[in-house]
Order: sequence, then C-alpha cells, then structure tokens
Amino acid sequence: MGQKRGADKNTKNYFKDKLQGSASKNKSIHTKKIQEAAHKMAAYKTKQSPTIFWAPMAENHHKKRLLIQVEAGKLVLPNEKQLVDNIDFQIYFGDRIALSGKNGCGKTSLIKCLQNNTAPTTIRLEGKLYQADNLSIAFIDQLYNLVDEELSLVENIEAANPDLEYEQVRRQLGRFLFREHEEIHKLAKYLSGGELARLSLAMATACKLDLLVLDEPTNNLDLATKNTIAQALAQFPATILVISHDVDFLQQIGVEKSFCIRAKNFESAFLS
Repeated sequence: MGQKRGADKNTKNYFKDKLQGSASKNKSIHTKKIQEAAHKMAAYKTKQSPTIFWAPMAENHHKKRLLIQVEAGKLVLPNEKQLVDNIDFQIYFGDRIALSGKNGCGKTSLIKCLQNNTAPTTIRLEGKLYQADNLSIAFIDQLYNLVDEELSLVENIEAANPDLEYEQVRRQLGRFLFREHEEIHKLAKYLSGGELARLSLAMATACKLDLLVLDEPTNNLDLATKNTIAQALAQFPATILVISHDVDFLQQIGVEKSFCIRAKNFESAFLS
C-alpha cells in the first residue's frame, strides 16, 4: 500500500510538472496567435505605396478633414485599356458614401487602388490623387479575410484593438449579437457566413479608423441581422464607403453621397 501511495505521489508530481509546462507552452502559442492576428489586422490598414504618389496633406481632426481626393482619374488595365474613366470625388471624415455598378465594372478594383492594394502590373489608378497623412483604412471583403479563423471571437476583437478591456470586448461583440459565453469563446472557423460578416464588422468598428470600406456587406445577412448592423454602423463616427445596391441598408446607415460606374464612366447617382 505504501509503495502504491508513493507511486501515486510521483505520478501526480509528474503530471503537475507536465501540466505547468503545457500551460506555459499553450500561453506562448496563444500569445503568438494574438500577435499574428494583430499583424493581419494592421495589414488591412492603408500604407503609402512607392508606386503611386500621394501628396501629403495637413492633418487636423475635425469632422470635415479631407481624407482622399481623386481628380481626372481613370482605372487602366495592363493592356493600357481604360476600365473606368472620369473619376472625380472627395472623401471627408464622417462621410457616408455608396458605390454601385454592374459586376465586373471596376468597383472593387477602384477600392483596392485607393488602398494601394493592387500591383501596378494588374491594374492602376491614374490622375491627380491625394491622401491625408497617416490614413487608416479597414476593408471588409466578401470573404471576410479580416477574421483569423483559428482565434476565438474574443481574441479576434482583442487582436483588432489590444487596448480594449475584456468588458469592452464583450460589449462590442454584444452590439453585433454575440452575447453568450460559449459563443464568444468558440473559434471563428465554426461561424456561418452571416456570423463572419458580423464579427468582421465588430472587429473593424472596434479600431481607430479614418475610413471603413465594405464590399456588399448585406449579402449573407437576414433582415433582423441587417437592421442590427445598420444601427451599429449608423453610430460609427468615422467614414464609410460601401459597395452595395441595398437601398434600404444604405439609407439606414445615413449614406449622403452616391456614385455609380456606368458604361465605363464614374458618375454621381441617386439612391434608387
């Protein structure tokens, strides 16, 4: 009996040491994942590109700070053919802007060029281009690549904004209908398309952004979820540029300017 108790004690010590070592290793892996996700989030924020000249502009943080201006712009394909012509617009801080047009007309390409997110060998934006200094942009595409599917919902929000306290993270997720403890701590890879859309928006709006760009954000949403997200975006203080044909959604988030790409021309449009 004495030998058995001794063996049990040794076994307990072994597993205790093993557990401590495992916990340390898991903590290191967890921290690494958070850091990787934070780097991924940062990659979605615009950086100045050496391939396009963006004239520096004076920074001041009032509501109508000019963020982006394009004059006499055009999208040019690698074969030098024009995809879109007559691109003229300004984006100020706090604006709500919609962009529409048929599939393949160049909407997403234009957005990516504004973020310096296309190689000049693929497509380029020419013209008089201006961008404010230190402009921060987040882009939510239709694949929701902003989300790290190997992190939980809480960890994704923490990666988006490491300065948030846990309760602030919970409140941010709650705004986008993630409220249950089990739900917010599960891995993002188990989310549906609509849930990924909600998490992406929760991440982006948790950041300190100048401009949030959305590509067809209502595609995977039911009516109730769409309305909830529209209410949250209506309170978002920064600029929103959205590719969408959903007039009801655009009206809910307060879109005040609308542009359309039609017959290879960029032009002003009415919500209809």
